[in-house]
Amino acid sequence: AALPSTLLRAERSGDGRLKLVSEPRVYEGDIKSWSKKHGYGFIHCPELQTTFAGRDVYLLAAIAPADIKVSDRVSFKVAVNEKGQPYA
Repeated sequence: AALPSTLLRAERSGDGRLKLVSEPRVYEGDIKSWSKKHGYGFIHCPELQTTFAGRDVYLLAAIAPADIKVSDRVSFKVAVNEKGQPYA
C-alpha cells in the first residue's frame, strides 16, 4: 500500500540518493507495552495500523516521559527506519 503523502516525502541527499523523510505531523495513540528494564515500548495508533501493515510504533525510553505506563495516551511524530518500520 502506498503511504499517504502527509506522512512521508522523498528527499535527495547530497550524494544523489533518495531517502524517505517523515513529515512533522503529530499523531495520537496509547502505550500498548512498556519495558523500563529494556528501555523501550510500543504505541498503538489505529490511524497508522493500515499504513504499516498492523505494526505498532516503537518508542525508545530516551524520548519518553520517565513516568510513562501502559494505557497512557501520547502524542508523537513518526519516522520510518531503514526496514520501513515506524518509530516515534
